[in-house]
Amino acid sequence: MGSATISCHPPTNFIKTMSVPHTMSRESRLFGETTLFRHTEPAEYGDVLRGVFRNSGTVIIKPNWVSNEEGAFTTVESLRGVIEALPGKVIVVEAHQTARVLGDPDLPRFEVNGVEVDWTWFRGQGWLWLKSHPNWGWFRNQGMLQLLRKADRRFIERFGFADLFRETGTEYLNITEEVWGGRFVDPIIIKGRVESRFPPAFTDALYGIVPERLYRLKGATLVSLTRLKEYASFTLKNLFGLIPDPNRSWWHGAGDKRLHQSVMGATEVYASLFNLYGVWEYGGRTRLRNNEGKLGGPDFRYDLVEGRGILAHSPNLVELDAILGRLNGFEVKEMPHIVLAEGVFGSPDNRLPELAVKDVGEWFRPSRSALGL
Repeated sequence: MGSATISCHPPTNFIKTMSVPHTMSRESRLFGETTLFRHTEPAEYGDVLRGVFRNSGTVIIKPNWVSNEEGAFTTVESLRGVIEALPGKVIVVEAHQTARVLGDPDLPRFEVNGVEVDWTWFRGQGWLWLKSHPNWGWFRNQGMLQLLRKADRRFIERFGFADLFRETGTEYLNITEEVWGGRFVDPIIIKGRVESRFPPAFTDALYGIVPERLYRLKGATLVSLTRLKEYASFTLKNLFGLIPDPNRSWWHGAGDKRLHQSVMGATEVYASLFNLYGVWEYGGRTRLRNNEGKLGGPDFRYDLVEGRGILAHSPNLVELDAILGRLNGFEVKEMPHIVLAEGVFGSPDNRLPELAVKDVGEWFRPSRSALGL
C-alpha cells in the first residue's frame, strides 16, 4: 500500500485479467485500483487478500454489523477469512446498534416521555423522534446502556465472533463504549487534523468520535469490510457506523438529507488518521434488491439468495464504490455521498464503472431460478 489515505490516481490499465489457480476457476479483473474476484467463498478470502497488507503492522477492521437479520451483517466466516490474510495484530471496531439486538428476549420494556415501549420502538416512532433528539442522556440515565451492552455481547457470542476473537487473538473495541466512557481524543486535535487536509465536517460533533485507543494507532490501515445490501451501501457508507450513537436517525435527518454529509464527515475524520482500504463481498446468504422481492418494506424490496462468490477490494474507496454501485444497478442519485467524496478525495476515471458493467456485469445478475421465479 502507498502512503495516500484514499488514492485516486488515473489508472494506467483500465481492465486487466489475471489467472488465479483454483479448483473452481477463480476469475479476477482489475479496473484502475479495484480488483474483483469471482468464485471466491469466505473461507478463501485469506488466499485472495494475502499479501495485500504486507508489513502493515496492526490492522483495524470495521465490519458491518448493522443488524442481526440474515444476510444483513458481516458473518464470522467472512471476518475470519479477512483476519487470516493479515500478518499482524488485528483490532475489530464497531459501535453499538439498537437494530443489532432486536429480538433479544432479555431486553425489557422502557419509558420515553412517560410512555412505555419495547425495543421495536427504535424502528418506528423512535426512529422519527430521534431525528430531532440527538442527546442520548435519557437512554443512559435509565440504565439502557448496560442492557444494550449485555445484548450486544450475546450477539457476539451467538454468531461465533467471541470464539473467533479468542482463537485469533483479535481485539474487539466498541466505539460507543469508548466515546461514551470519556476515552476519546480532544475534538480540537481531530478538527485540526481533518481541516488541515479536507473541508470542515458539517458539524463539529464529528470531531469527538475517535477513541484514544485508535488514535494511538494513527497511520495504520483501517479496512472497511462490508457486503451486498438491498440499498446503496458500500465501503464509504460502512464508515458511517463508526458514529457512536446506537441509533443514527439524527445523522440521517429528515428525508436522509443529513445522511450523506454524515457519511462524508465520518470518512474525513478516519481518513485523516488512517490508510483506508475497502473490501466488499457478495457471498453466502445475502440480500439482493428486487422491486418485486418477497421480503423488505415499502422502501426496499429484496430476496435472500445464495451469494455469487464475488469479492472486491481496493485502496481507493471512491473508485471501488462507484464501480460497485453501477454493477449493482444503483443510480448516482442513490449515492450522493460518493459524489461528495469525489469532490474531496478526487474523482476516479469515470469510464471505469461502465467498463466494469460491460466486462463483468453478468457476474452480478443471478438467474430467475436463483430468485425462486
